Amino acid sequence: ALPILKTNSFFELTAALVLACGTVCFGQTRTWTGGGDGISWTDAANWNGAILPGPADDVVITSGAGTLVVISATDVTVQSIQCSKALTLSGGSLTLTVGSSQFSGAFAISNDASLTVSGTGASFTASGATTSADASFYATGGGAIHLPNLKNVTIGKDNPVWEADGSGSRVDLSSLTNLTMGYYEVLYVEGYNGGTVDLHRLQNSTGSVQVDARDAGSVVDLSGLGGRWKSTASSSLSLEAQTGASIRIPNVTQLENVSLRLDNTGDISTAQLNMLTNVSLTVDGSAPNFGRVTNIDDTWVYALNGGVARLTNVVQVTIGKDNPVWQANGADSRVDLSRLTNLTVGYYEVL
Repeated sequence: ALPILKTNSFFELTAALVLACGTVCFGQTRTWTGGGDGISWTDAANWNGAILPGPADDVVITSGAGTLVVISATDVTVQSIQCSKALTLSGGSLTLTVGSSQFSGAFAISNDASLTVSGTGASFTASGATTSADASFYATGGGAIHLPNLKNVTIGKDNPVWEADGSGSRVDLSSLTNLTMGYYEVLYVEGYNGGTVDLHRLQNSTGSVQVDARDAGSVVDLSGLGGRWKSTASSSLSLEAQTGASIRIPNVTQLENVSLRLDNTGDISTAQLNMLTNVSLTVDGSAPNFGRVTNIDDTWVYALNGGVARLTNVVQVTIGKDNPVWQANGADSRVDLSRLTNLTVGYYEVL
């Protein structure tokens, strides 16, 4: 039999390993003290134990010195954050991976910064005053971002991305009503693999918004937009839905300066549309409803792989710029302009 001393030593060693793993292998709760400069996330002296939060840590910013915490031009990954102070993310990135992060203080994100929430059950909610300028949002792997007090967004530089990728992933911008964009900027809105980007209260957008939705269950909801939607920027609008994804624009009746593409079972609200001017329209293996469309001036039309672009309420077309193409390519593909009686082509244009 082993001596008792060795048995005790075994348990002592086990206890030591458990304690060591508790400080190294498992995350800690890192609490803001503000004992350094009282503002910078990257000042270790602002945290208990003078240790910066790491990827396995949960963060609490509810006490300590200072009223504002700033993450500037650095990349931060933690499990979660509970924050009642104001927090500003200016440049760099913040990634949250586990549990529910709650921000009750003011939250500001700007200067090409990105917020990522990744993982099933991971979420971020900013219930305080919220501002966003030139910022990207990513919800992946079942993560969710909720910004219930964000009503206005400005994009004046860079080309941000708002993306939900993965079943249950959600970028909830359902309170946003106004989007102001610079002439040369592009906003990419993306729903992939069952993700949802909720913009259903957005009413005003004149810049270049490029929407890409793919895979069954993916949704980009823009149902608050109405009337004519056009890009007045250097780039066109783009709406592309593929393989079971959906882009909801049921109140938009006219599209101008747009690339519009429906592939296979991809769905974009089209039955209410009555005008497609200066549009690149592609139907690839699908036959969407364009029954109300009467105007396709300066518009390209492509029917591919058995797709049908049925435009039978168009009786006259004017081509005054560029050189559009009307093309049917593939068995059973069809561009149906069978009621067209008048075609006016400008002197320097070619159809």
